[in-house]
Formats: sequence, structure tokens, C-alpha cells
Amino acid sequence: MLSDLSWRFRVKGACLYAASSFGAQEELNFQPSIKLFLMKPEWQDEQIDKVLRAAIEREDRLPEILSQADDFMPFFYSVVGIHPEVAPITCAMLVIAQRWATMLVMAFKHQLAARRPHVTSSRILPVIDTPAHGSLPSGHATVSAMVSALLSRLVYGAPTRRADKVMQLNRLARRIAFNRVVAGVHFPIDSRAGHALGLQLAAHFVGLATDGDAPTFFEEGGDKQELRELGAPNRPPALNRGVAAPQEPRHSPLLATMWRASERELTRLGF
Repeated sequence: MLSDLSWRFRVKGACLYAASSFGAQEELNFQPSIKLFLMKPEWQDEQIDKVLRAAIEREDRLPEILSQADDFMPFFYSVVGIHPEVAPITCAMLVIAQRWATMLVMAFKHQLAARRPHVTSSRILPVIDTPAHGSLPSGHATVSAMVSALLSRLVYGAPTRRADKVMQLNRLARRIAFNRVVAGVHFPIDSRAGHALGLQLAAHFVGLATDGDAPTFFEEGGDKQELRELGAPNRPPALNRGVAAPQEPRHSPLLATMWRASERELTRLGF
């Protein structure tokens, strides 16, 4: 399944491309899906200040930060009330989604090579070990946003169904992302880019699994709106605007089979 997902996407610079069609001699054509942004020089002082201010919350959040460093999925499972032993198919599919998203995130990180906060300013002292790879986009922000969107769709279906739980998942994803800022290993702009990327990846994942439409192209413009725990817990309106996205090849039979199995599993469990 990872192989089936991998050939459909590629990262070049700050842009994720999705396979759109087969051209002459069965060559794949790719179209842009989402374009991220890098730190502008005029934003640097403000971003450093945000990280320093966020450090005030370290004492309260340190247990969370440490427990989420390697695996934050138990936090999501506790919200929806599932567990790998109870819903093995659903949880296995989420693990596949995580591994796929992580591969794309690492491609972005290595190509963009954005500097970590403590490298940018000697005033920033991370409270946990800082990964050696690039800072943007935040992997925690990307994966948590994607998992939140996937669980919302799988467990609760329409956004208006159990809106309270959908909101709780969204807030959890944003809190996980902000905890990395509090820890001093990410700038808020890393979290914003990761959150947007995670939502886009979730939309691609659902589209491939359900034969639905691919998400529209989104360019993360990087405006200077306030970023604290990523702001209001709503889907960025800009993610729903843009030019028509690629429609083919948009279906993954392997992923569709597992998605349907997950839906049957959750139905048996009463969701």
C-alpha cells in the first residue's frame, strides 16, 4: 500500500505534486497539489519572539511534550474510543497513512533545509532533543492534522455529525503542533505549513480510497495572521479555493479495499 501511494506523489522544492494522468507511452503527468512557503527575513524576529513567549508554558505542557515526542496516536484513540486491539484494521490503515505522510514530510524537510529555532537564535534553548533535519514543515503538525481529518471522516462521517468530537480532534491536532513550538524545536510557521499539508494529504487519502475528487491546488501564502495553537480550529478557507486539481489517476483499489474494511469494522463496533 505504501508503494501504491508513493508513486502517485512527488516533492520538488516547496511543492507537492500529484499524479494527474498518463501521457504518451504511459508516462505519468504530475500537477501541483500544495505549495508551502519559507521564512521571510522580515518575519524572523517575530517568529523567534513567538517561540520565546511559548516557552512560558513548558512547565505545564512538559509531560505532554515528552509523551508525544515519538507517538501521539494514543491521544487520538482516547478521543474516539478505539484501540489497535479493538479496531486493528482502522489503526493499521492510520499507521500506513502516517508512514506515507512522514516520507513526504522528510522529502520537504531535506529539500527546503529550513533552520531550526535554536540555530536561528542562541536565545532559544529547546527542552527536548532537536532532530538534525530541516524544520519546515513540522512533521507532528502534518501527521496530527491528517490523522484528525481521517478519523473525523471515518468515525463521524459528515462534519455536522458529532461536531463536538470533530472539534475535539481538531483541537488536539493543533495542540500537538503547538507543543513542538513550546518545546523550542519548531517555529509557528512550521506548524502552519505542516497543518495545511496534513489537511491536503488527508483529502488525497480519502479521494484515493473512495474514488472521490482530488483536493484543489492550495498555495500557502504565509500571511502574518496570529498563530497560537494555529488559530481558530476550522479548516482554512483557502484550502477550498484554487484551480481544478488532477482527476486521474485518482483511485487506489488497495486503499479502497482497506477503507471499506475499516468502515465495516467501525460499524460492527457501533460507530
